[in-house]
Amino acid sequence: MGEKNYSHYLDQISDLLTSVKSAPLDLDNKYQKSTRLAELISLLATEEQTPTERKSLDTLLKILNTLQGRAIVSNLIDQSFRSKSLNKTLDQILHIFTLYGLPEDFPKSFKFRFLALKTLRPTFPKFLKTFTQKAIIKESLNILSFADHIVLKKYLNENKKNDSIISLIQKPSFGKKTIASNLKNILSLIEKPYVKNICINVLDLISKNCACIAYDQLEENLIKIYQKATSQPKEKLILLNVENHKDLEATIDIFERVLSREEFSKLKVGFTLDAYFPESFEMQKRLTLFAKKRYEKYGTSISIRVLKGFSLNEEHIISSKNNWPSATFTSKIETDANFKKMILFGSKLENIKAANLLIVTSNIFDISFSLILIKENSLEPYIYFEIARARSTTAIQKALDKIIGKNLKVFCPIVFKKDFHLAGNFLLGKINDATNSQNFSSRLATLFPGSKSWAEELDHFQQSLKYIDQISTLKKQNQDRNILLQKTTDFVFENEPITDFSIKSKDRKSTRLNSSHIPLSR
Repeated sequence: MGEKNYSHYLDQISDLLTSVKSAPLDLDNKYQKSTRLAELISLLATEEQTPTERKSLDTLLKILNTLQGRAIVSNLIDQSFRSKSLNKTLDQILHIFTLYGLPEDFPKSFKFRFLALKTLRPTFPKFLKTFTQKAIIKESLNILSFADHIVLKKYLNENKKNDSIISLIQKPSFGKKTIASNLKNILSLIEKPYVKNICINVLDLISKNCACIAYDQLEENLIKIYQKATSQPKEKLILLNVENHKDLEATIDIFERVLSREEFSKLKVGFTLDAYFPESFEMQKRLTLFAKKRYEKYGTSISIRVLKGFSLNEEHIISSKNNWPSATFTSKIETDANFKKMILFGSKLENIKAANLLIVTSNIFDISFSLILIKENSLEPYIYFEIARARSTTAIQKALDKIIGKNLKVFCPIVFKKDFHLAGNFLLGKINDATNSQNFSSRLATLFPGSKSWAEELDHFQQSLKYIDQISTLKKQNQDRNILLQKTTDFVFENEPITDFSIKSKDRKSTRLNSSHIPLSR
């Protein structure tokens, strides 16, 4: 057991998992076994958590779980790195604390920083700005790391036990120069011998300002990335992440087309699917079929990275602005049901060898459910778990490390020191995750067998299992301009939906219009 004393919880977990080995269970029995396993994992995680870790997490949650504390932290992240002007930055920081005050639950060190800022600003302005920024950076390094060579190498070497999946936070790509810079950074990371797994965001490789050439750019850049990975002496896992729904289908087309090239026949690659999109299940079936053909031809599998979704708010904004139906499910139970549906499909023996699963979650009920599936069919070589680096997940990460060892990967976003301000959106998203009552991670501090939170999460888990066969897997955004033109408003003002060019029929229609245009007379 290493540095820890013997744990009887670990023995009970081992016995439970052994009892289901090669013994297929129906859904009700899976639920019963998963529930008991979740209890044991929760108890083991509590046992693994040190008093210092517990105190640190409690302090953070006390701050974030109040509107006042959340407003202060969010504004500090946003304003402390926004301006290059020394005086403007200090003015903004002072204004934040003047506006919101100092919560009782704030650590003494933060209160001291504020008093120092207020008192010593005229004498040591530059020192105080650095002092405040370093405090924010220090806290942020619990969930991300720096991409600079020495720091990143040190982090990855210290965390060799669990494979780390890194993902670089970069500038939004509005033009060719930014795309070229983003691509250069990605290629540089792939060259590093200590980098084994990297998750690449599609938006880093395409222009936001020119949709007509975006997918050509993506294909060209993806080929360069795969060529760089293929030329490395050590094997790399290159994962592709699609942030926006509108890019999903086109990216899969490009992914399959590029990966069909013989030069990439032995390359380890993966594709991310978000379960909050109903059609992700259909996309998984499509990718699995492609993976089977590739496996049959070259003997090389792909990885399908399944997560519930990270950009829910952004998707709602895009849908609202364009007057489209929401691309996501309307309820969390539907998303969770689709997540389990995808895991069940992916874990079938006829699918898993060609399309390995990478399950992204910190939800111990979903983890337990997946572990039961793995042991049922002896799928250990083909299914991995990914958990995000964070204070709230440290205890679960330790517990899983003891249960599944090398089958656990840790997701760690990285950012260059000079670009730390770019991490603001990601950090604000993590604050929302940690405080949104619908997210499992927001309940981790109060979640233990017998508690109210436990009963609610258990009921949610049971309901999501019942919904697996009831949810729709059809795309919600399936616009037809011909039908829209026939609609009448009957004196009700309603904006015309923006044409959704991510739908293939729109691409074909626009191509026909462009090819059959009437030339102007000279």
